[in-house]
Amino acid sequence: MYVVNLLIPSCFLITVDLFSFMLPIQTVDRSSFKMTLVLGYTVFLLSTNDLLPITGNTIPLISQISHPADSCSMIWFQQMLSFISRLLLLAVFTCHGKLVCKEGQSGPTYESMQAVFDLQPFRPAVNLSNPTIANISFTLYAVLGVNEKAQILTTFLWLRLFWHNEYLVWEPEECDGVTRISLPVKELWSPDIIVYEL
Repeated sequence: MYVVNLLIPSCFLITVDLFSFMLPIQTVDRSSFKMTLVLGYTVFLLSTNDLLPITGNTIPLISQISHPADSCSMIWFQQMLSFISRLLLLAVFTCHGKLVCKEGQSGPTYESMQAVFDLQPFRPAVNLSNPTIANISFTLYAVLGVNEKAQILTTFLWLRLFWHNEYLVWEPEECDGVTRISLPVKELWSPDIIVYEL
């Protein structure tokens, strides 16, 4: 009864939760999926609360594992925890959110680029505690006017900003060797830098 009503459904929900790491990190659906899963698990526990007995005839599994006399099961438990943590780290690193490329198409697909375009209002950092370093350079293209009395020089400058967008990552080998692409600036996040006076 305990195994059928609690352990099997709990293991199923944990497995579905682990598969959520396979979702691309850029998608907004990932957080809503996780919240739905937590709410579903809460409802599941509330509904099974009445089905489970208050006391049991056997010793709970957690007591058997943590019992100091049974060192073999404790070592097995620690090895399983280590294996699960390594598996989770592997899932996080492999699902970093790289753009997808298809055979016969040079560069990332439009569908994978659309996920990046949808994140335009957000700073492109997978870990928000890491800063996004923006470099700025100017190129003087023309002098439009000089006002000697007011000491104002009117110029036409080309402003170039450089930063690393962590969402625009792909494997060049999978994309026919493409290492650079041109994208519309309005579709991507850009630093909020305004040149007021030089």
